[in-house]
Amino acid sequence: MCGHPTGDCVGDLPAPERIAGFNQIESLVAEQTFLVEEDIFEERQITPFTKAKVLKYPAGKHIPLQEARNLGLA
Repeated sequence: MCGHPTGDCVGDLPAPERIAGFNQIESLVAEQTFLVEEDIFEERQITPFTKAKVLKYPAGKHIPLQEARNLGLA
């Protein structure tokens, strides 16, 4: 519309502060999901001297919103 190749037109209005409905209605938190953009690994103790990184959530997976909050993603 504005001639920008991606359609990302910058107007005079400020950017929105939040997405309508996201994280605002507590009764819907159980229904909302979060898209994991990068692999999330968890460190686990194998022996007293050995730790291993285990893939907990692969990129592209949808996880519950509460789990994303626990991980510090949302």
